Amino acid sequence: MLNDEKIRAARGFLAWTQDDLARRTGISKSSIANIEAGRVDPETRTLRKIEESFAEHGIVFTATGVEKHDVVLTTYRQYMDVLRDVERTVKSGGEVLFHCADDRRSSPEVSQKLSAMRQAGYRFRSTICEGNTTILGDMADYRWIPEDYFSGSEICVIYGDKFMQHVPGKSEQHFVVMKSALHAEAMRRQFEYWWRTGKPIGGKDVQD
Repeated sequence: MLNDEKIRAARGFLAWTQDDLARRTGISKSSIANIEAGRVDPETRTLRKIEESFAEHGIVFTATGVEKHDVVLTTYRQYMDVLRDVERTVKSGGEVLFHCADDRRSSPEVSQKLSAMRQAGYRFRSTICEGNTTILGDMADYRWIPEDYFSGSEICVIYGDKFMQHVPGKSEQHFVVMKSALHAEAMRRQFEYWWRTGKPIGGKDVQD
C-alpha cells in the first residue's frame, strides 16, 4: 500500500521536490504536501497517478518499502501516448529517431502531433522502406532502407534514455517502452548504421 513515508522515500531516490512530483502527476503541490503529511486520505486514482509517475523512473513500491530498478518497461496502447512520453522525456530541440517508419500509416492526429513537435523544435530522423515516397518532413531527415530489411509494422522510436518497440496484436496494439540508457544507446548505434548505409531520398515523385 502506497503511503506518505513511501512517497517521501521515492522522491528521495530521484531527488525530486514536491514541485517536481506535482508537475509530473498533475496533482497540486498542496495536495502532495497534505498526502505526505498524512493530513488527508487520498483517492485511489490519485495514488495510482503518483505510483505510475514513479514507475516510469524505475521506482517500485513493495510491501516493505521502496526499490529502484535500472530497467523499466512501460506498455502503451496508443501511439499518441508514446509521443506524449517523448515530450516528457526529451526537451524541445532534442533528437528523436524513428526506425522502420511509414508516414502513410499515421492517423491525422499523429501527423498533426508530429508537425507540432517539429515546429516546437524537435529534430526527427527516420528510416523508411525503399520506394516509399510519402514524406511529411524534410527529405534530408529520411533514409531509404531495402525492403528486405524493412519491418513494415514494427516501428522503433529511440529518444533520450528510452526506446519504443511496436508489438502488433490481432485485436489491439502494444507499444512497449524500455527505459534504459544502456539499451537505448545500443539501439541508437543500430539506427546510425542503417542511416549511414541507407539511400538519401530525392526525385520529383516524392509526396510532401
